Amino acid sequence: MRTVLGLLAFLAIVAGAANGDHVNTPGDDPATTTTSDDHRGDLRIAFGSCNRHDRRQDLWPAVRALSADAWVWLGDAIYADGKVNKVRRYGGRDFHVGAYETQNAHPEYAALTKETRILGTWDDHDYGFNNAGGEWREKDFAQKAFLDFLGEDESSPRRTRAGVYEAYTFRRLGANKRGSVRLILLDARYGADAKSGRVLDPDQWAWFEKLMLGKSLGDHGADYDDDDGSSSDRGCVAFDGAVSDENTDCDPVDVTVVGSSVQVHAHTQELLNKMGMGMDIESWNNYPAERRRLFDLIAAANGRTRTVILSGDVHHSEIGGSPAGCDLPSELVELTSSGMTHGLQDEIPTAFLKKLARHPWAPTYLAPWLFPNVGNLQRRRYIGFNFGELVVDFGDFHDSPRDAGEGESSPANLSPAASFGGSDEYTYEGDRNIEPSVILRIRGSDGKVKLSRTVPFSQLEGSWGEYGDRGKAVSRARWQCRGEAHLTNAQGWRLPVLLVAVALGWPLGFLLAAWWVWREISRARRKRKAD
Repeated sequence: MRTVLGLLAFLAIVAGAANGDHVNTPGDDPATTTTSDDHRGDLRIAFGSCNRHDRRQDLWPAVRALSADAWVWLGDAIYADGKVNKVRRYGGRDFHVGAYETQNAHPEYAALTKETRILGTWDDHDYGFNNAGGEWREKDFAQKAFLDFLGEDESSPRRTRAGVYEAYTFRRLGANKRGSVRLILLDARYGADAKSGRVLDPDQWAWFEKLMLGKSLGDHGADYDDDDGSSSDRGCVAFDGAVSDENTDCDPVDVTVVGSSVQVHAHTQELLNKMGMGMDIESWNNYPAERRRLFDLIAAANGRTRTVILSGDVHHSEIGGSPAGCDLPSELVELTSSGMTHGLQDEIPTAFLKKLARHPWAPTYLAPWLFPNVGNLQRRRYIGFNFGELVVDFGDFHDSPRDAGEGESSPANLSPAASFGGSDEYTYEGDRNIEPSVILRIRGSDGKVKLSRTVPFSQLEGSWGEYGDRGKAVSRARWQCRGEAHLTNAQGWRLPVLLVAVALGWPLGFLLAAWWVWREISRARRKRKAD
């Protein structure tokens, strides 16, 4: 099956679009894409995944050039497992620690750690073994090794928590220092259980709910207070306007960025499943109840925050998600960056074909006619080495009349997230004239933007009431909500049909190539004789 996937990858690469400058996601309103490629806004986060510690790493100069406020690992910072005689094995504890030491010793990465804050969560390979979950025997050792790699303080709650999940709240952003962003890094490994269909364990769900809603919910949606000192009780303190505990502050914020090591909107996986190709690609698609719970939580929190998702794992990059009125009443955007040192080209079965796919003239975007866009999901997939960038720009907004009455001071912890929908919420002055937005970018090893999208805050707001009394049922039936799983059979089978055509035509192609080489050699010989 991996050979089949490799041939499909090669076919998609050689048939892809030509190299070129970055593109805005098709379907994006050009009027909202008003920022330059180097615009950094009020908060800039760079992130990446799938980084082999023992391979050449060309992205770090471009990452350093961004001067980001934080670098975030979204999984597979190193590879603690590998294949020996075609059998995947864990490298052992010494190898595991040594891999982190090798990564930390990389000159460019070491320089980045001195210039930029390093944050992160893990995925299966830095966790220890491919697709491993809560059953992994080395998970406690792996947790210590990972937190040591990040330089986490010995007194950090992450040292005693069942998993490496954590949150960071950035406040005092924007022109009036009242903007706020929360980064939530989930752990989709330590408590995952494929048999029970679980991605996050109950403690992590309760912790997650507190950050999103300011309270925890029981398994059946009831509010509860856990005063027993369990890990789910870690974190829910109010921001008093002067002092902020970035890890436990759960007051409303303007934007919440949820980092998941595996994709939430796994459109490529849907396409492969449509073709009957059951690959070992992991995503939230494998856990439909957990995925629905995640969407319901984001929707429930929409009155106090706007949410976007970052992900990795899949060895290509894309800007995906779901339109408003589908999974959520608001648009849910997901930026996937994966493949810092290897990508889809490495799935190609032979060294010769790999070399062709890495040739300078080889396309670096998958052809949209091979991986078609459906419904309202218009995007491209970039397969060159890449990292992601998220910028939050609050524009030139100022206090609105709603914030305080005449002669009154504004509440110190008031966030625009707490009162959506007012046209007087933001005003624009100066040269920037930027509507408060989240800017998503994919950059290559040359530092240039390969994919980009600017999403105004207003597109991340909404309620099911906007879609009528029937709400979710009506909206999900709309054509805009279709994904790759809804392709026609003809669309879904185009890849395997093309693969068969290539396989059947391979002997003829080989003979034609041999004839062309023989012809060119003969011409060269005749020319030498003539001279």
